[in-house]
Amino acid sequence: WEPGSFQERQFAGKILGGEMIGFHVSPNAFAATIVMLTVVSLGVAAQRLAYRDEPAWGAVILATGIASVVMIYWTHSKTAMATFALAIAALALLALPRARALLAHHSRKAYWIVLVACVLGVVAVVGHGIYHGGLFEGRFSNSLHFRWRYWVAAERMFETNPLLGVGWSNFGSFYTAHRLPEAAEEVRDPHNFLVRAFVELGLIGGVLLIAWLARMGWELTRPVAPPALDDDAARPRDPEHSMTGAIMAMSAIATVGFIVNVAATVDFAESADYAFIEVCKRVLYACLLFAGGLVVAVRSSKRQELDARPAPWIVYGGLLALATLLVQNLVDLSLFEAGPMMAFALLAGAVGGIRSSSDVATTKRAPRPVIAAVALAATALAWVAALLFVVTPVINAQNHAYLADIDIRYGRMPQAEARFEAAFREVPANADYAFRAARAAIMDLRNPRPADVRAHLAAATAADPTLIRGYLMRAEFERRQENPDVAVIRANYDEALTLNPADIDMRLRYAAALEDLELKEEAAEQYRTALAFNDKLPVEEPERLPVKRVMEIEQKMAALST
Repeated sequence: WEPGSFQERQFAGKILGGEMIGFHVSPNAFAATIVMLTVVSLGVAAQRLAYRDEPAWGAVILATGIASVVMIYWTHSKTAMATFALAIAALALLALPRARALLAHHSRKAYWIVLVACVLGVVAVVGHGIYHGGLFEGRFSNSLHFRWRYWVAAERMFETNPLLGVGWSNFGSFYTAHRLPEAAEEVRDPHNFLVRAFVELGLIGGVLLIAWLARMGWELTRPVAPPALDDDAARPRDPEHSMTGAIMAMSAIATVGFIVNVAATVDFAESADYAFIEVCKRVLYACLLFAGGLVVAVRSSKRQELDARPAPWIVYGGLLALATLLVQNLVDLSLFEAGPMMAFALLAGAVGGIRSSSDVATTKRAPRPVIAAVALAATALAWVAALLFVVTPVINAQNHAYLADIDIRYGRMPQAEARFEAAFREVPANADYAFRAARAAIMDLRNPRPADVRAHLAAATAADPTLIRGYLMRAEFERRQENPDVAVIRANYDEALTLNPADIDMRLRYAAALEDLELKEEAAEQYRTALAFNDKLPVEEPERLPVKRVMEIEQKMAALST
């Protein structure tokens, strides 16, 4: 990074500001997960209070809740703080018996009222943004206004591919071609899960997501009366719910979770020290999971057994936790990260199972063994086909790429290039393998192979026409040749700028290349365009060029015009 550049200042701000990292891609995702799990914990504590259990059990859970609030504050996530406050207010409202009775008696009306309110809320936000040209500019640290810029660009992307979208996880590849000139950030997602669904999956995917949310909301909010309790205190203990059973159950859950997590996340091909530390960390996580599970599942110190009593407050906590994550994902996208997604799926499945338990018990369906067998066989074949034709090639390709990275580390560039080529043959849709093969060939200074570099980059851009770095590498590589092809340099820079027209740094690099090629008029035009885009950035934007740099560019333009 250049001293004083945007990247350097951004990184320094994160370090000096004490930004929390380590568990998720961003502090906002970390905060969203904490809020979701804390709300469930508060539901457990409320249930303890409702049953007048020993105070210590609820106090332990509330203590962890207080620690969670401190963590949420340290993440500096305004959205997480707001959703947590809304969840607390909703729990306080549910503490009123009259409110719970009204919701249970008028559950259908309540559902439709909330659904209409959500639709009107979206319409109001969009209308406000269109009328004022943004959302609350100058407030909330401009975060909402920044997101409005993402959404405007997303709407333009949706217009280009309205039916099927641009493809899952392809938002960042297409965003730069449609972003507003005053939006400096090159984001990978629109910070809104509904917008992402419509842009990446098109009208079909977006409508399916909304239908799924509406159906899930309907099923999760059906009133299911818990079974009536007889004299529970005098009821003899059930051997299946003994303390031994509780310990065995939680031990099994923690152990299976530990094994699955270690197998999926620890890279044992790395050094033994690294693997040992990572395994030890997961042992601690498993111990915490075991202890927390017992605090929730064991009834009391006097009656040490699995708690089989109905727990409506835990259901309320689960519902509100799901709602907090969905609301948070309207401005900060975390739902598609592995941690929040799995926690969301777990809660939705648990609450859905509780809500539908009475229906399952009373409804009898005629068995259809033929249909069930056909469905099972078709599903099994689909999984086998996916394993053979999708999973296996990806695993092989990643293994080739992993070994290629080791070759690069030790300076074996020809071997690295060959391994990246093999990876690209396994998964030809992944342009990154061809790009890395080209980079390895360029780094082999003892045996230059321009033809191979050009072939790799051509394959990379053919596999992914939005691969800006592929066009830039081809232009820069051609520029360094003894007899550079001016047409190739210009064509690749022009293609990259078509995909990201507002990139000031790219235009300055293009202008410098044109200047070296003695194309003075074209170089001056690129400098002029770069300054025009720079003027459109807000004055407080960190990525705006410093005044000294602007003066240097103006002097170059004057020299080129003479």
